[in-house]
Amino acid sequence: MNGRELWKVLAFLAILIAAVFLAREAILAPVRLTEKVAQGIDQKLRETGQALQSILQIQPQIIVESVTIQEQVSPIAEFAAAERELNATYKWRQLWLGSEKTIQVKGKFLAKAGFNLKKEVAISYDEATGEVVITLPRAELLSVEALGQVQYIDDDGWWNKVRDQERTAALNAFQALAVQKARESDLLAEAERFVEGELKLILPDDHQYRVEYSLGLDTPVLD
Repeated sequence: MNGRELWKVLAFLAILIAAVFLAREAILAPVRLTEKVAQGIDQKLRETGQALQSILQIQPQIIVESVTIQEQVSPIAEFAAAERELNATYKWRQLWLGSEKTIQVKGKFLAKAGFNLKKEVAISYDEATGEVVITLPRAELLSVEALGQVQYIDDDGWWNKVRDQERTAALNAFQALAVQKARESDLLAEAERFVEGELKLILPDDHQYRVEYSLGLDTPVLD
């Protein structure tokens, strides 16, 4: 083999090696890009999980492509995110044969709203929007407790006396009224706004996410 033929062989081998290298890069480049994107998504999901854990004291479920990579773990059953003092007054009267008896119950109570952590708290990724999706249960009314002494007053009629069962019914009605007033306030919305506000404070400004609330009616601890 003379010099010219050797040169041709070396040139052919160089072209062949270059072609193999370019083909390999064409195959591996999308894989590397996919891995890089996946790592970025995984990092965003875990950052979001850490933020949520610092707020609700719960390890949320993390879902990637319908696969759970982290299970939900909660050391507490519920998290109170908002509370408010409210006043309630219940009045009852009955007139019988011209004789009237009355009952009045007044008091201040503390209502607390928050989240039932036995329900799903999950984090996933929306490929269509590029957002991390935080799924929370709707806020619930967790407790309504009297503050201090409840003021109870009853007055008998001349022959229409207040009975013990009517006293018990009035106290129960007062408690129900307190719960109703708490529900009619914006306390539940305040609890949800609290969590959303804390997420904004903790997560970076460029962290794309949205909060979604699972469907279903408010099913509080209170009956």
